Amino acid sequence: MSPGVYVPLFAECTFGLKGAPISVGVGVDDGIVTARVKAAFMNDPDIKSVDVAVVTRKGEVQISGFVNDQKQMDRAVAVARTVENVTSVSNEMSIKK
Repeated sequence: MSPGVYVPLFAECTFGLKGAPISVGVGVDDGIVTARVKAAFMNDPDIKSVDVAVVTRKGEVQISGFVNDQKQMDRAVAVARTVENVTSVSNEMSIKK
């Protein structure tokens, strides 16, 4: 064995929507989708300052948090749907009062 750092790899992880177990490969792919959705939000001038959380499980994106108005909410959903490997978007956002 060559010297170095060894990190154990586990077949199951418990993250994703509602904490359901998913495989490491799916978790990595979902993490990439989440990062892309967040990046798309940051690059959109209409929603980049919004307090929105993004969670992805098997390509299903859940966005939650607070937006200023319905237009901003609709824009966030539309932008999330344009991201590669997003199969559906669940809107759990609320309008600030």
